[in-house]
Order: sequence, then C-alpha cells, then structure tokens
Amino acid sequence: MEEEKLMENVNKTTDIWEALEKLTYTVNLDRRAPRADRMYYQHLQEGIQNEDLDKIYEFIDAFERGRAPSSDERIRKLFQKAYNESPHRLCQVLAKRNSIIDYWLFLTTACDTEMIQNFVRQEVPYPRFYFECARILLKQFQHGLKCEGDIVCAVIKIANSDLFLWKRWICRYERNMAWQTMIPYVLDHVNEKALIIFAETINLDMSINRGELEVLTKAYQEIQNTYETNILKNISSIVWNRWCMLINGKKRDKEFQNKILITGYTNLILDAFQYTLNDKTEWKSNFLKYGEELNKDMYAWYKSYTNMMSIFFYDITQIYYTLFVGVRCQIIQVDEEINKCAQCVLDLIRKYEDFWDKDEERKVKLEKMLKSCN
Repeated sequence: MEEEKLMENVNKTTDIWEALEKLTYTVNLDRRAPRADRMYYQHLQEGIQNEDLDKIYEFIDAFERGRAPSSDERIRKLFQKAYNESPHRLCQVLAKRNSIIDYWLFLTTACDTEMIQNFVRQEVPYPRFYFECARILLKQFQHGLKCEGDIVCAVIKIANSDLFLWKRWICRYERNMAWQTMIPYVLDHVNEKALIIFAETINLDMSINRGELEVLTKAYQEIQNTYETNILKNISSIVWNRWCMLINGKKRDKEFQNKILITGYTNLILDAFQYTLNDKTEWKSNFLKYGEELNKDMYAWYKSYTNMMSIFFYDITQIYYTLFVGVRCQIIQVDEEINKCAQCVLDLIRKYEDFWDKDEERKVKLEKMLKSCN
C-alpha cells in the first residue's frame, strides 16, 4: 500500500493555519497489492461509507502490523510550527476534521507524543478524536511511555459524550491488560449511563490470563472510597443478573466446563453479588436455591459424562461464589436448613471426586467453607 500527500494547495500559502486547513492526506492502493491488502482496503472504503469503525480499524490494524504510515518532514515542521504558536488552535483544527482516517494519518505522521498528550487535555466536541488519541497513547504505554493519566482523561471524555464509542472502546480493549489497570479510574469519573453501558457490555466469562485477576483486584482497591458508593451502586444488579443468566445459558447449552468458573471479572462479580444482598435471609435463600439445584441436576439423565461434569461445575460455581461472599461478609448464620444443604453439597462433591482432577485447590477451599456451615 502507498500513501499520497497532496501538498499542491499547501505550497501556495505561507500562513500555517490556512495551510493546515488545505492539507489533505489520502490512502491509495498499489495496483500490485496482494489479495489481503485489497481486502482490507475494501473494508476501509466500506467503513468510511457506512461509518463502520470496526472496518476502518481492521484496515488501520492491518496496516500497522506491516509498517507505520510514512512521515513527510515538511508536514511535521508545519505541525510543529502550528503547535508552538497555539496548541489549542492546532487541536481544534485537527479535531474538526471528524474523520478517523484523518486523525490516524495526521496524529501518527505529523504529531509527536507530547502534542497528543496535550490534545487529550483540550476540550473539543469530537469524541472520535479522543478515541484515536487514546488508541495511539495506549500503544505507546505498552512500550513504556508513562501516559496512563492522559489515556484515562481521553476515555472519560469518550464515555461521557458518546456511548456508542464508549461501547466500542470496551469491546476493542477489554482483554488488553494495560487498559485493565486503568478501568476503575475511568469508571470513577463517568456518568451513570456510561456505567450501565460498561456493565451491559463486558464479557463476564472473559478468560483469565496469568496475573489478570490480581491486576483487576489491585486497580479496584485503589479507588475503594468511591467504588461502592458510585460504581457498584449503578452496576451491581446488572452484573449479577447477567452472570446468573450466563451460567444458566451455559448449562442449557451444555458448554464444556471442568472446574469452577473463574474469569477476569470474578472479583467484580463477587462484589456485585455482595452489594445486591440485603441481609442474611437473602444470602440463605440463594445458598439453599443453588444447593437444591445441584442436587436436582446430579440426579438427572445426561447424554455423556462431560455433559454431567459441566453442569456439576456450573452449579458448584454459584455455590462457591455464594459461600465466598457469605464468609467474607460474615453473614452466614448456620441453622438446620443451611447445615443440611451444606452436607448434601459435600456428599455430592465426594461422590463425584473424579470430576476434580483439574481444580483440586479450589475443591479444598470449597470443602472448608461448607464444613464451616455444619
């Protein structure tokens, strides 16, 4: 692929702001381009025509995997001169183009990191501009640049001004571990609608990478003062209800599971469940419900051993989460019903001992919690 800078109009003026207004930057496809390049280029055209950000970024991501857009020294000097004269005005001139491709090309080829960091602190009514600035800074952060605050600042502006873009950002970067460390700081400063979009969008069964659970836990702990009063207040019921629906859906589909389901959002799910609990009576009701469900499911007929094992672990997951919250909050008031349910679950765990070869450590923890209910 090749880029073509159209400088004819720019060269006819000596005023830097007039020159910037006239500057255009287009992406053209080489006639000898391979099939994959032609496909991504077609996606770009469709993305621009239909304002489909996913297709536009398919092209950008593919391009950047190959090489960065080439820079023109004349344009860099023009931008640097404009920045030295008025960073705010340069930000305004760039932002009002309101084009992801323009943002990408000009920010990556003509602006240094200091400029981009300055831009995200400016106020402009173009959330797509902040989106691309944050995307570029996140890439640089992953290569060692200290710019967490600037990324958080940009994403807060996206979330509070454009819920569609906020949702796209969540979907695009949910699995990015660098971004995960910043999530709580963003959530702590966004409005109620943005919090609800977050709760409705995240993949609650997101697979866990090494250290990922610890990263999320640490980040949420650092905003502990407002975590409950602001974030959990708005998202806890959504998160817990979605989690229960997710588990039921996995059971219905007999989705394979050979251990207690721990995800990248487990701590958020546990916190959400804890926040939704009103009292000891409600905790008891949940515990008995999940215990009875496990007992009923283990006496049903299944087509295969793996189907039965999967159902077993989905039921056990809910019991594990319920007990974990009960122990943490010290709200378990043992009585005859709780004792009987706990013993029934223990008996089933022992009966299906062979299910546990992949999760022995959590089995020990679960048994310890259940015995405390005896």
